Amino acid sequence: MLVHEFLTLSASQVPQKIALVCGGRRFTYADLDQMSNRLGNALALGGVRRGDRASIKIALVRQLFRM
Repeated sequence: MLVHEFLTLSASQVPQKIALVCGGRRFTYADLDQMSNRLGNALALGGVRRGDRASIKIALVRQLFRM
């Protein structure tokens, strides 16, 4: 099972379960699923396709997710 498959499955089965604690903030599986979809959509809009390599600037991630 790939990571994205695990997140999607967990988000559907236990959406409110805490999946990650980072910097004092708690994120559920539903939160991570939503955030990963937003990031994936932003990358796709930028022209990144499956199999491409891309680097992600942390400041961009914080801006996308208002962290």
